[in-house]
Amino acid sequence: MGSPSFEDIVDIAQATESAYYKRGGVTDLTSDIQEYYALPKLLTEEKVTIQDGKDVRFKLMFDDNGAGRWTQLYDVDQYNRKNVLAEGVATWTHFNTSWSIDTQEVDLQGGETKIVDLMKTQRDGARISEVKMVERAFWAAPTSSADLDHPCGVAYSIVKTGSGTGSFAGTVPSGWTTVYGITPNTAAGTVGARWMNWCFEYGTAVIDDEVDKVAVAMKKCGFRPPVSGMATTARAAGQRFGLYTTFDNCRSLEKLVKDQNDNLGNELDIVDGTARIRKATLNWVPELDDNTSHPLYGKAPIYGIDWNSFFAVVKSGWWRKPTGPRQSTQQRLVIVCDYDTTMQFLNVNRRASFVGATA
Repeated sequence: MGSPSFEDIVDIAQATESAYYKRGGVTDLTSDIQEYYALPKLLTEEKVTIQDGKDVRFKLMFDDNGAGRWTQLYDVDQYNRKNVLAEGVATWTHFNTSWSIDTQEVDLQGGETKIVDLMKTQRDGARISEVKMVERAFWAAPTSSADLDHPCGVAYSIVKTGSGTGSFAGTVPSGWTTVYGITPNTAAGTVGARWMNWCFEYGTAVIDDEVDKVAVAMKKCGFRPPVSGMATTARAAGQRFGLYTTFDNCRSLEKLVKDQNDNLGNELDIVDGTARIRKATLNWVPELDDNTSHPLYGKAPIYGIDWNSFFAVVKSGWWRKPTGPRQSTQQRLVIVCDYDTTMQFLNVNRRASFVGATA
């Protein structure tokens, strides 16, 4: 029996692209990071929001119209028209991953089963590369407003500004003057005054310092709509908190629980070996340890993220959109396949999340 033709190999590639074959097995040694959050847990088809348009936009209602008043009999009607809406905007960002095989490799491998194994390995490698790349961008921030390549990650909209013990003072990341096109400020009655996240500085992982400041932040960020049933950009009503920090900070708080188990009160506890603050699990983020370019690298950051306000948006029709498998236009014996995604991360309520770090 002769070797499969080029067309046969392309047919096999196309047939196996939608089906997930498991033949044999490999040991995965591809990663130096133990846990990923962006693609596996946030950027999945069932969790993303779909939008159209040339950019990403969302509405903010930043004030009431001032029309409420106490009245007496026969009072003259009064009406107060006031603009209470603002708009956030971000550009779409795009990422690509791909795989390829040279048909000469097929002859060396031999057989249809080996062809499938080869394609699966290359496809898995493409997906792993994608996961690693997006994870780094998710926890970081674009370098400046001129950086159109990277999405608006966590450090873009959840910012530590100054050295205060706790307040809505998180303004803009380095290299920026706005967040989603809106300028934070302290002018009463403007959207900018309500467009800053809670942030604080702490010294050590003890009850009266870090733990207390995190507990205060969770309370201060717990906004509830004054009118039930209001239309909202958020994914759901209320909050869905997650706490994220470095390995050493996780271990310090876990040790604190073990050493002072009878004197911790209700703020800090431990479940299955993992510390919790106000029943929110403390998650270790390896990227916060490893990325030396992160703005809070070496400062033991702890992020409190409200996942109802922070989510991924994907352009309609552009979620891992495949092109191929097909013959390469530059290498006649090579089969290639690309996956392209157009997306952005949105934080539609900065006041619902917080960050703390050491000096």
